[in-house]
Amino acid sequence: MLRQSLRLSVLFIFLVVIAACGTTSAGLGAVPAATTPPALPAAGTVSATISGLGKLSGGAFADYGIAADDSAVWVHNGDTGMLVRVDPKTNVVVATIPVGDGAGGVAVGDRAIWVAHTGRIARIDPQTNQVVATIALGWQDDADAIAANAAAVWVTDYADNQVARIDPHTNKVVATIPNQGGPSDVSVGAGAAWACNRNDPNGLSRVNLQSNQVDAQIAMLAANGQGLACTAVVALSQTIWTVDLTLGDGSSVVLKGIDPTTNKVTATIPVPDTVPFHFAADDHSVWIWDPDNGLERVDAQKNQIVAALPMKGGAGVALGAGSVWFANASDGTLLRITPAT
Repeated sequence: MLRQSLRLSVLFIFLVVIAACGTTSAGLGAVPAATTPPALPAAGTVSATISGLGKLSGGAFADYGIAADDSAVWVHNGDTGMLVRVDPKTNVVVATIPVGDGAGGVAVGDRAIWVAHTGRIARIDPQTNQVVATIALGWQDDADAIAANAAAVWVTDYADNQVARIDPHTNKVVATIPNQGGPSDVSVGAGAAWACNRNDPNGLSRVNLQSNQVDAQIAMLAANGQGLACTAVVALSQTIWTVDLTLGDGSSVVLKGIDPTTNKVTATIPVPDTVPFHFAADDHSVWIWDPDNGLERVDAQKNQIVAALPMKGGAGVALGAGSVWFANASDGTLLRITPAT
């Protein structure tokens, strides 16, 4: 599966970095101790710990599907097939909905919650907490990343290099966007759908919401000109954020900001130890999990990491109800974080 492949790729990068750091030469003598950088300010405080997600298999690289808005936080456990609903007013689990197993994303749409799993999409009515439709996609691989707005639901098909569009009025696939290079994530914002392509040097596709055609392809490049694997994307009205990595050498894991009015990269921020598919963003900050330093906050105006909060077991990050929501796979808890001012 795509997420397992991404986890193994990231793990390989960590091992290469560790091996490089441990290499010494007898002819050069002792290696001087590295200078410890100053600690970052606290990114916020944990204001609630909510149990009931259920643990995940897969160790450090397991992940939940997670999405949030001001009314609810939704977390899908791909091992148990359960979708958990948390009320942010009370910090209590108020519903547990069986939707089907298999790792996949969660999206909040217009009066519907959408969960991708095992080649299917489950549609949940948030008024009743019931599955009201199941859409079979007929794919050989699991449905993985998913995004939604009032007009459409977008789902990635990594194995067949395409992105599907579902009409929420009919619950049917109405278009496919072919010739994508291993789409690993999708997001909707700034008047377009954005597909992050892991196996294509033109790593980010901009899809026209009216024609369902690719309007532009944006290359994700390292400083040396080498193509990066676009692994995750969050589209906002003013900025499109991607996390990109170079497989194998462990030197390039970056957060990139793209201006949707010009389709140009305007910010490149090194985030070398992060897990690419665990990040969320709003107009003020980007939140991304680093297994070494915890949950890091990137200032969207300064384009740099400005704060961190020590965290272990990261398996999903979402923003909603004025908080950051951090899912922990090691103990099946959801942490609510109040950002520092």
